[in-house]
Amino acid sequence: MDKKLEKLNFLGQYLAASRSVEETLDMAMIISKDVLGYDHAMIRLLDGALLRAVKWIGFPREAADLQIHIGEGISGAVAQSGQAILVEDTLKDSRFLKGVENCRSELCAPMLYNDKVIGIFNVESEQPAFFTESDRNILETFAALIAASMESARLLLRHAQVGRRRS
Repeated sequence: MDKKLEKLNFLGQYLAASRSVEETLDMAMIISKDVLGYDHAMIRLLDGALLRAVKWIGFPREAADLQIHIGEGISGAVAQSGQAILVEDTLKDSRFLKGVENCRSELCAPMLYNDKVIGIFNVESEQPAFFTESDRNILETFAALIAASMESARLLLRHAQVGRRRS
């Protein structure tokens, strides 16, 4: 567990520096895969009532292109409730939307900023019951760090644009 906490701490420090949204997403995927050991992952951001994919590993483009409504599937349920969902066996959960062959377990966490859902971080494994409650806590922390970093990057960009207009 110490190695996982070290990597989580590293991500927090990395994201605390001024980073672009793209850099934030890239590093989040690299470190989260190393820590959680998943087969597939996707980050979707809320766009009105839809969740749109912005970064993914292991999913085909068709899965990323799916537009998921709030409340639809596991990701949509997480976006609606603001609570993480751990599915030990996707074959037994009617909410599961198949995005890739052989997915057997799923863990999805909300990306919260100021208590508002701005997206979701979804990870999947080809093994049933692969993820643990500890993994849920780690993914929730990853998601919160990413959300804060992305919102900070957006604010910095907005501030820079306003400054350029005034010049």
